[in-house]
Order: sequence, then C-alpha cells, then structure tokens
Amino acid sequence: MPRLSTWCAVFTVRDTGLASPAYAWHADETMVADLRILLEQLPPAAPPAEPGPWEGFVIAPSGDLPETAHRVTGDVAHVFPLLARGRKIGMLVVGGPKGARFTRDTLELTEDLAG
Repeated sequence: MPRLSTWCAVFTVRDTGLASPAYAWHADETMVADLRILLEQLPPAAPPAEPGPWEGFVIAPSGDLPETAHRVTGDVAHVFPLLARGRKIGMLVVGGPKGARFTRDTLELTEDLAG
C-alpha cells in the first residue's frame, strides 16, 4: 500500500447492504487512530458500482474530531468496489494529501487489487 497511497480504508458490507469501516492504515502511524475515528463517524454508505473519486469526508463527520483530523479530511481519495465471486462485499478507499495525483497505472492496479 505505501507505493499506492498515503492511507487506505476497507469498508465491509453489513446485513443492511451498506458498508462500514473495518480497517484503516496510514503511512504515518501516528495518524491511524485519528483516521479510524474519522471513518467511524461517517454514515454507512452503499459500495460504488464503479471506481471513482471518493468524497466521504465532504460529509462533515459528527461528534468530536481529533486535533489532527484536518491532516486527513482535505485529502484526495478514490474508492473501488471490493468484489468476491462477482458480489460486492465492500469498498476500498485510498487517499493522499491534498494536491496528490494518482497516476492511471496506480488507479488501474488498485482497481485490480480490489477486484
């Protein structure tokens, strides 16, 4: 993952058909707990039909935010449906600092991994 993005999150589908955060990773280990808190405050969402930009943090999370939350909430992120045997089982979100550019090769590789 460090070669693909600065952070990633895996969301898994629950009985409702909506995905909730199940795993978070950040290249800066001091940010993992803050990233998890931010992700857990997001409302559950349906996995996307197609890969594309993710605007999960645009929806203002409720509750108390960690002091360092601003270091992640402005990040550029892309979302990919997680598939198993043709079924959507969740979504993978990869992100990087504001202004980061994901190359086409990086996005295609991440899509392959999620599939």
